[in-house]
Amino acid sequence: MLQFVLILPQIFREPAFVHIAIIGHISRDITTNGYTLGGAVSYAGITARRLGAEVTVLTRAHPKDAQHLKNEGINVINLPTDVYTTFRNDYHHGHRTQRLLAVAAPILASEAPAELYQADILLLAPVAQEVDPAIASQATHMLAASPQGWMREWDVQGRVSATPWYSSGRILPYLDAIFFSDADIAGDTSILSPIINTVPLSVITKAIKGCVLYHRGSLHIIPPRPVHK
Repeated sequence: MLQFVLILPQIFREPAFVHIAIIGHISRDITTNGYTLGGAVSYAGITARRLGAEVTVLTRAHPKDAQHLKNEGINVINLPTDVYTTFRNDYHHGHRTQRLLAVAAPILASEAPAELYQADILLLAPVAQEVDPAIASQATHMLAASPQGWMREWDVQGRVSATPWYSSGRILPYLDAIFFSDADIAGDTSILSPIINTVPLSVITKAIKGCVLYHRGSLHIIPPRPVHK
């Protein structure tokens, strides 16, 4: 997701005048120290704002989490909810297992204010199947997606696993850019061809190996930046 906001200076010469609207749940991630802020909406929104963009977030979230983004200078439209999307993440030898303990109601196209569709960039960033695919057809400028939340499902115990992106046909034709990871597709490479051939800009992150970028079908390998301790 950070790859998306980090290319903003290349897309716009004056990023301070760019308005980015982001739709998806701000999640609550349980750690050993309690709750921490989670979700692509949070990471992308905060990073874009610190790069100078104007950011509006449409979400369903705990009031304290929404306030955290407001403190960053982000305009938050927090739809009513009594349930907050909550994950427990456990890590073993670099492998993550997730449980979805609670999930807020979906965000429907009818709930999005008209001005969000006028944003310079509209980013759809679900974490748990919550963003209505019908929103994609309403964007008037650049449309991007982080489809991770459409590519996961959970069982009755909340155990999260990969699933095919069933709504892709309703979203891909409208996208200008898409960002996802190797882990999101869980080895199912059959989805790559439709994405790369449909979306002008596709970025696939590969953890410590960096990422690969397809621009109108042309492959570019982007190595990770060196870490200075």
